[in-house]
Formats: sequence, C-alpha cells, structure tokens
Amino acid sequence: MTKRLFLEVITPQGVAVREEVDSVVAPGIEGYLEVLPEHTTFLSALQVGELSYVKDGYERSLQVGGGVLEVLEDRVLVLVESARPI
Repeated sequence: MTKRLFLEVITPQGVAVREEVDSVVAPGIEGYLEVLPEHTTFLSALQVGELSYVKDGYERSLQVGGGVLEVLEDRVLVLVESARPI
C-alpha cells in the first residue's frame, strides 16, 4: 500500500482541506517546499502564494495567505490567514 500524508489546511473561518494526499507543495518564506510521505518533522513559515497537493494523480491548488506549516510524521498541518481554491 502506498504511503500517504494527512493534510489539513485551516483558516480562521474553518477547515479548507482535510484529506489524505500523495504530496504537498507550499510557499515557504525562502521558496517553495515539497512534502512527501515519511518526510522529517519540521515547522516553516509560509508566505502568500499557491499551495498545491496531489491526490490520486490529480493536482489541486489553493491561494493561501501567510501562515505556518507543520510536518509531524505523515501529517501536514497548515494554518493560514486565508485559503481559496484556484
């Protein structure tokens, strides 16, 4: 069975995304960063930009406001000011 990540994107208005995904690409302060299953634990600030994720071979994208991204085991938690599908 293929390993997956559990992605949650949360804004002050509520949950924008909560699902299992194959990968996540987020707009870090120093540039875009990619998270794959079994990634090391880390915390990063995010800038305004495009957050994308792949699920079952399909890429989906959100325009996100600044915030933070935390990776812990196979869980990715993204707390941002805003998130809207693009």
